[in-house]
Amino acid sequence: MLKLHTRRTFLKRGIESVAGLTMAGNLASGALSVNGQPSRNGNSSLEDIEPDAFCFSRLRYTTIEPTRKPWNHLPEYDDAFLKFLKKVTNVKVSEKSFNERVIGIEDLHRIFFETNSRSKIFLHPFLFMTGQSRFVLSRKQGAALGEYIKRGGFLWADDCVDRNMSPFSHCVIRQIDKILPNTRMERVPPSHEIYHCFYDIPDGSPYCWGERLGDHGLFYDNRLAIFLTPNDVHCGMARDAPRFIPYREACLKIAANVVIYALTH
Repeated sequence: MLKLHTRRTFLKRGIESVAGLTMAGNLASGALSVNGQPSRNGNSSLEDIEPDAFCFSRLRYTTIEPTRKPWNHLPEYDDAFLKFLKKVTNVKVSEKSFNERVIGIEDLHRIFFETNSRSKIFLHPFLFMTGQSRFVLSRKQGAALGEYIKRGGFLWADDCVDRNMSPFSHCVIRQIDKILPNTRMERVPPSHEIYHCFYDIPDGSPYCWGERLGDHGLFYDNRLAIFLTPNDVHCGMARDAPRFIPYREACLKIAANVVIYALTH
């Protein structure tokens, strides 16, 4: 525990005081490579890279129930979190608009599986997805997300749950085999570093509402690569409804931890 605390203190002080986090390598050990073998140094010749900026990228996907809360639900809450992240850390945040921060699963497939594809994937080593609806990944879509993970990407999925129904969370858990065959989502223990890398959050992500599924994760190559929060952290970061206000600080803190963990592992 002393070792974890020492590492956490070191990272926290560094992120609070250093002028930005370099996304092109350095702290981000999971750098992406489009052509050839997976890269660990983040080198690229693409002209549209912001090498020192963190991009909170939203994943676009197709739902079975399009009338319910879709993949692009409440983009202004993303911006509210980014203001908090800039306030409490010195992470340099991309100034791109929400639409510029969107990447679709089909984009990932084109990038990884079609030849001569020029891509902005280096701007997206972190993806966030949310929603309320059921969705089904095709084998093609699953392979694209799997390749993204294998090349160092990180995916945070948050269920925008409607009271006691959590179809989104169940879809993430049940379809993980399409992303990385012969793998499964498992409960993330309270001792995991994602809860202690910046803020100490011993009880996991806050319970706003929904089923008490607990945080789940997919572990790949000795790192947490997919993180699922099933109780609407995204709404909790900014929503003014009385149910959410008591959880706001806790939701912002776990979101900051998720980003810091993704950037440093």
